[in-house]
Amino acid sequence: MGWTFEIPIWGITLIFLSGIGLLFIWAWFNNKIEELNSEQEPKFLNYTEDEFDNILYKWEYELNYDDKYSPTNFTPFCPDDNCILHYGKCPICNRNFNRYFKDNSELEKIVIHKIQNDLIEESEIKN
Repeated sequence: MGWTFEIPIWGITLIFLSGIGLLFIWAWFNNKIEELNSEQEPKFLNYTEDEFDNILYKWEYELNYDDKYSPTNFTPFCPDDNCILHYGKCPICNRNFNRYFKDNSELEKIVIHKIQNDLIEESEIKN
């Protein structure tokens, strides 16, 4: 003796449409999670330039092996002309900055110190 039962077409359609609806909800939810994660980048990543000893330095950040950001690629600029210094001298105004240079290790320590001690001014953060 076997069991038989009938499923109406509207029942199959309802199950099918429910599955599609759940798929759309899942995709929307994943999209929202990705948006939240991308919005939560640390604010200090927009702190990419500052003036130290009358020289404007610009840099970028790289994510290192332990998921921490480190400032890198420090480039010195003339604070007056915003021009990259060439061997410590501004090619525009011919001002010499050689004796004021800081090395990359020192600059990295200064930037990290300012970030960790919340010493970054709002005006120093680019949007």
